[in-house]
Amino acid sequence: MARSPERRQAKPLGIGLDPAPTGLVAVLGGAAGDEDAMRAALLRMAAGLSGRAGDPPQPLVRIDRRLGLAARHSHGDHSHPALSGRYLVLFDGRPRLAEGRDLGPPDMPMEGRIARALELWGWETTLSRLDGAFAALVWDDAERRLTLLRDRFGQRPLYWGAAPDGALILGSTLRAVTGYPGFSVALDREAASAYLNCGWVPSPRSLIAALRSLPAGWRADFTLDAQGLPIPDARPWFTLDSLLPGRISLLKEPEETQAIDALERALLTGMEAGLQGAAAPGIVLSPAPQSLLLAGLYGASAGRKLRSLSFSFGDPRLDGDDPTAEIAGHLGLDHRVEPLSAQALIDLVVDLPVLFDEPLADPAALATLYAAMILRQGCDMVLTGVGGDLLLGLRPLHHEALRVKTGVSPSARRWLGLAPFGWMNTISSQGRSLRLGDNWRASLKERAAPSPRMWLEEKRRLWRTVDRPMAEAAPGFLYPGRAPFQAEAPLAELILADAASELGDSTLPQIDRIAAAQRLGLAAPFLEMEAARASLMLSGRIMGQRSGGLAMQRLLDRVLPTRMWGRAKAWPMPVIGDWLRGPLRGWAEELIRSDRLTDLAGLDPEPLRAAWEEHLRGQRDWGRELWTHVQLAAWCRRWGLD
Repeated sequence: MARSPERRQAKPLGIGLDPAPTGLVAVLGGAAGDEDAMRAALLRMAAGLSGRAGDPPQPLVRIDRRLGLAARHSHGDHSHPALSGRYLVLFDGRPRLAEGRDLGPPDMPMEGRIARALELWGWETTLSRLDGAFAALVWDDAERRLTLLRDRFGQRPLYWGAAPDGALILGSTLRAVTGYPGFSVALDREAASAYLNCGWVPSPRSLIAALRSLPAGWRADFTLDAQGLPIPDARPWFTLDSLLPGRISLLKEPEETQAIDALERALLTGMEAGLQGAAAPGIVLSPAPQSLLLAGLYGASAGRKLRSLSFSFGDPRLDGDDPTAEIAGHLGLDHRVEPLSAQALIDLVVDLPVLFDEPLADPAALATLYAAMILRQGCDMVLTGVGGDLLLGLRPLHHEALRVKTGVSPSARRWLGLAPFGWMNTISSQGRSLRLGDNWRASLKERAAPSPRMWLEEKRRLWRTVDRPMAEAAPGFLYPGRAPFQAEAPLAELILADAASELGDSTLPQIDRIAAAQRLGLAAPFLEMEAARASLMLSGRIMGQRSGGLAMQRLLDRVLPTRMWGRAKAWPMPVIGDWLRGPLRGWAEELIRSDRLTDLAGLDPEPLRAAWEEHLRGQRDWGRELWTHVQLAAWCRRWGLD
């Protein structure tokens, strides 16, 4: 297969990557004003960062009048942010800067380069040239102002809040921030309610009542008043719709091919930049098209071998026609096939509340964690296609929304309310696993699906948009507070709504925390700015009014024979419903029947217990809903709230 000159000449956007720190904490203001007390508080907070990648004996501590900073870096390798000039910069992650010539010598640390860029270019230009995954704080010594920043897509989290003495406390993990002396942990009921609806905690909320999560693409500025108390001001510095130039419309040839070429070049550039410094990169070679595409692009352009991992499931129906091993051989990857059993994933369930700052209802996290544990044996960096399915409109939800164009079927809606699904499940499951009730319900729900415009309105109810993340949110705060991006293609609007609500609050922090816990770096080329821009343009302009990953299919054809990638079938998802009836029943039942969580969150326990009984009897599969609840209950127990 011939390679284009553009592939061979792809270059990263930034240089001078530093070893990624594992977290940061900071304190601004407060009543104490004692340097020794602040240092002790910072050391105590920094101890809560040890769940991330490395565990050096002491964190870096910097004190500047009423500001205290601490960071814990991987493998004990510390950077040294110094106030040289106006700005002091500290970050968690791997930011990159599209640099000019006058920022300093090539070996200058990234903190110094960002500080120099702010002095020369100002905030707007510096932020427009900043890429990569990071959470950062910037101290402006001239204005006596502390600025918090979170990257465009929200890979690295950042929490903040007010301490009992009035100080601003912030950190990369909830465990770190709550380590401040005298801080009291209490459950935020509205955040718990939002989690039960979404499956994740949408920013700016956190489950800790006194703390907030900085949304992806936002900045928050804090200055001190006369009493030394922080005054906040927050606003977005980036929005997804800014990647698209005005209203979008469908593309035709030759613009279509040019757009696909642009995405390919952006992915190659993003891969090279994200994997810079990696000695042994790896990838989970799943049947997902974005995974196959990245493996194909890497194999077609890189000189070093990529280690790949796929799973076998002990089922000839799943393993017999799995093309991943053949694809790995075709690309020359260092491939490993690992057996994966349900018990291996079940054994990891108890680790989730320890691993994640806040609960996530997606059971796929179990498989992701298991894969990271395997890749850790020989890899130092993971190449992931996270975000590609969403930004390119490859998710089943997007296709379903476009399949139905005439609106809701009234008869299907009526049957959804009247049909005896539980009775049908009970009768059809005697000695078998047909579950006809669930099958019929799924069919009726598809026929009752609303038009694309109605789908979009429903999705917007979960779209996190608020004016100021530090303000007390009204009970309906999940509904958008500003006019959403308008497009001629409903799919593009759906994708923007999904990305705004899910990427930075659920998917990215989950994968980042899993990778960090296994001491693995993360390279996500689809989330590099130019690749994200190209993906959104394609999803909205080529696929606008029809389903199917046209752009992805054409890209795959460039790197792999169709006979290989065309046979790929999705791996099976964890069967949460069966697990809750079987090996996890005792653990789940104890959490469900406890009154403590329902009291904490202000929930009515009777519907929950009725759903549990229906689930155990096989009348209805409440697996996902019950899993969402027990993950919250397990999180509360982990934090001592039960």
